[in-house]
Amino acid sequence: MWARGESDSGSPPCEGGVLPLDYEPKTTNKISSLQVIMFCMVKFYTGFGDRGKTAIGSKVVDKTDVLVNAIGEIDELNAELGVALENLHDKSLRANLLKIQEKLFIAGAQIASLMDKRFSPKSSITSRDVAEIEHYTDTLGRRVGKLNKFVLPGGPNGSAYLDKARTVARRTERVVVLLSKSYKVDENMLAYINRLSSFLFVAARYVNKINDVKERHPKY
Repeated sequence: MWARGESDSGSPPCEGGVLPLDYEPKTTNKISSLQVIMFCMVKFYTGFGDRGKTAIGSKVVDKTDVLVNAIGEIDELNAELGVALENLHDKSLRANLLKIQEKLFIAGAQIASLMDKRFSPKSSITSRDVAEIEHYTDTLGRRVGKLNKFVLPGGPNGSAYLDKARTVARRTERVVVLLSKSYKVDENMLAYINRLSSFLFVAARYVNKINDVKERHPKY
């Protein structure tokens, strides 16, 4: 699988479960560089980040770095969607959210690749993906109808979790916009994250509607 000469066994030279920062993989087949990096994850902790540093491939940065923050926000957003999924029963909505989770993993890899190209995913967020999530939103929007008042978050059967995920999506977008001030962030990826919060807002309303939960509006 691995090019000979990388180690005595032909495998990546992992030291204590950590890939050397200057390692450049030389694979003999179509194994991706990211798979080479993942090969070395034989331990789930290394102690490497105990002093506030982390490694993104070959680059060592502060854990407060905006790029690290952006990756973390996307990870948190994906986790929020996972929680929502465990509380949703609508098959179509679940299928769409599962696809969105996959796209968020791609987005995270795209951001990591800004610092180390070895993390470049095999595919990227495209304008077609943006159009698709807009279609999801429009489809559910027709089911829930127009809105001329603010809506208080909450509701059973996953609706409240979708509201929570929406707020995380908004925060994620703000951090990725901040990232774009220092790095060349893909425009389609940024647009996708922007549309995602709109989709989650409509999805939360949709779940309440199909469960006959009346919307609550703030009084101010």
